[in-house]
Amino acid sequence: MIACLFLYAASLGVKSMVIGVVLSQIFVLFFSAIALKVQGIKLAKPRFSVFMLGKFHKLFWSLLLTYFLAQGYAIYERSVMLAMKSGTIASFQYGVTLTNVIVSVIAYPLANLLWPRFLNSNAEKNIDDAIFTALRSTAVLYAVLLIICLFCFSNSYRIVEIVYARGAFDSASIDLASKTFRAAIFTAIPIGFFSVFGRFLMSVGAGYAFALVSVIVSFSGIAVLAVSSFLGNYNFVLFHWLISNSIGTLFCVIIFFRKFQISEYTVRIWFFWLFKVSIIVMLLGICYEQLTIKFGANRSIVYTAIDGGVFFVAAWLGLNIFRLIDIYKPNLNFKA
Repeated sequence: MIACLFLYAASLGVKSMVIGVVLSQIFVLFFSAIALKVQGIKLAKPRFSVFMLGKFHKLFWSLLLTYFLAQGYAIYERSVMLAMKSGTIASFQYGVTLTNVIVSVIAYPLANLLWPRFLNSNAEKNIDDAIFTALRSTAVLYAVLLIICLFCFSNSYRIVEIVYARGAFDSASIDLASKTFRAAIFTAIPIGFFSVFGRFLMSVGAGYAFALVSVIVSFSGIAVLAVSSFLGNYNFVLFHWLISNSIGTLFCVIIFFRKFQISEYTVRIWFFWLFKVSIIVMLLGICYEQLTIKFGANRSIVYTAIDGGVFFVAAWLGLNIFRLIDIYKPNLNFKA
């Protein structure tokens, strides 16, 4: 895609992005087929009967249903935002896009990296190892995402200005996009949790739970939008994405703990660790916010990058000082 933009952006304009997306997917499919062939796996002729194999058809149709619900949720979201200030829909999408960048760079790669390990642990009947991996990885993921989200929240105006301030995107547009970015940024945390726990549930044959949580997310978001629209509180509408994903992830975590009978001791350790990390990182964030207000902030991209690096290192050192990185010992007993 980058090559298409570099070569054809000047001549084809926005069409170069469309061409780049299509070609990138073709390349992904091509090299995936080669990788599978190297592993001795050949692509079979497509047949509809594959959807009726074992439990696959139930998982397929449940995921298809959740996909349609998600699309209905998105359509209703836009219809509600049409009644808000002009430009709200576009600004909200800008905030969602920036949040998805964080999720795509950090959470999704981690979830995809853990998925084969979950599958192997389930195949070897070593579920304790998979549980340990899921809990430890989500704990560290929470710390990383919280640090990044706090930095982005404090520097939302700078980030939006650096990324989007082009052409007709004036200061009013930056203010509105910055506001929506602040409302959306912390959604990266529940999405990150759901990506890991969701992969775990699917690996152990609990795809129905994954589909159920997706349905809960859609209906929760629709409910928040409906109530906000009914009350005329359109500022609350901007937080529907965060609220719906938080509710869905909470249900996902509850299902995870109850289905695998995780001991109360382990649950307390996990939640208390998240609480301690939250307190330390948020205190650092408040100090950083006050220093930024007092001394001002350079809005250049170089300064922002250096500023972000210093903030992340300071937060990570703080967690290490309080010995919060090593959340679990390998011999921890998970079962009740």
